[in-house]
This record gives sequence, structure tokens and C-alpha cells, in this order.
Amino acid sequence: MATIHNGSHKNRGRKYSVMLDVPHYEPRLVEILFSVERPNRPKISTDGPLESPHRFSDGCLCIWYPPDPVSAKWRVQDGLLSLLGMTSAHLFREAWWREMDDWLGSEVEHGVQDKDLEE
Repeated sequence: MATIHNGSHKNRGRKYSVMLDVPHYEPRLVEILFSVERPNRPKISTDGPLESPHRFSDGCLCIWYPPDPVSAKWRVQDGLLSLLGMTSAHLFREAWWREMDDWLGSEVEHGVQDKDLEE
């Protein structure tokens, strides 16, 4: 992991940028935007391929399913390093899926409800 750059984002929250290691694959530049309104639901975007069964329509990562139990999701009190770990694992799963056509781990099928989940 490289240096984390952070700063305010147009008075809407805080934005972090980091070059994140992805085990066995190329590192990815990741941007995380924490909004003031929804600090427990950061928007996470990354460079590189967008093909993934677990991305929202805006290209942001869908790392957990909002209706899941609290134990399955990231929360602010878990800290930034925990979120970066979840993000790295998600990016590994995406790269693996693109290479092997197999998603490692649990998943919820995406569909019409995605727009509601993004908000």
C-alpha cells in the first residue's frame, strides 16, 4: 500500500486516494468518497477494468449488500484500514472473476434494485 492522500470534497465529505495492492494482480488506484450524509456507505471507485458482476451503474464497487447484517458490512468504527482490506479483497475477486469466470465468495445477484442501493 502506498501513501493515502486525503482532502475535503466540495463540502460534501472526505475523499481518499490510495494505490492499493491486489494480491497476485496489479495494484489499483482507489478513490473512496465518504459523504457527510452517509458515512457508513462510502462510494469506492478504482482505475482498471470495469467488467465485474459487482459494480453499481456508476462504476463504483459493490462490496457488501446494504440489507446484510451489520457483521457483514463495513462501518465507520471499523476504520479505514479495514475498508481498504475489504476493497483489496473485492478487487482480487473481480480480477479472478475476469480471468476464471468464477466469483470467489458470497454474492447477491444485481438487477433493478441497484439504483436504490446506490443512494
